Amino acid sequence: DLFLKFLRNPCGGIFFMRKIIILIFSVWLSSLHLFGQSEYSSVFDIKDEWSDYTNFQRDEMVSFCDFLYKEKHFERFLLTAFQFLYRFPDDSLKTVMLYTIARSYEEIKNYDLANRYYNRIINSEEEYSVAYRASKIRSVYTYLINDEIKKVYSLTNDTDNPYLMVLRGYAFLKEL
Repeated sequence: DLFLKFLRNPCGGIFFMRKIIILIFSVWLSSLHLFGQSEYSSVFDIKDEWSDYTNFQRDEMVSFCDFLYKEKHFERFLLTAFQFLYRFPDDSLKTVMLYTIARSYEEIKNYDLANRYYNRIINSEEEYSVAYRASKIRSVYTYLINDEIKKVYSLTNDTDNPYLMVLRGYAFLKEL
């Protein structure tokens, strides 16, 4: 009865419809707020959610670096590798990335920067690790290519490493 009375009165019907529309709209907005947003209960929930994202991001950067290096896009590789090291400074692939950065500098014939990164590995790794030994050999090789024969002699003096002995022999031949 009350509803029909409001509908018969044109002014009352409009106000009644406005009130219903406003009521429906406010119920809809409050339901969006209550059910549409999930609130975090702690900082750990945020860390867990973002750790999946950053792991995916890390894997994508490693894959992209690998692609660029294999395709011999060394300048673009260097940019991406430095971004990787900046974003993930304590990553387990740090030594591998530093070695590949040094190899990239070697490929573009910037032997000084290549030796800088080989020396970073040499100074941070154990003396008998694979990364240390590979970096030492590549470092001596870059000195040989760069015609720094005295440096090759000083680094290979009293060595029993066959690779370093061969590089020392090449230095003698190059000097002749």
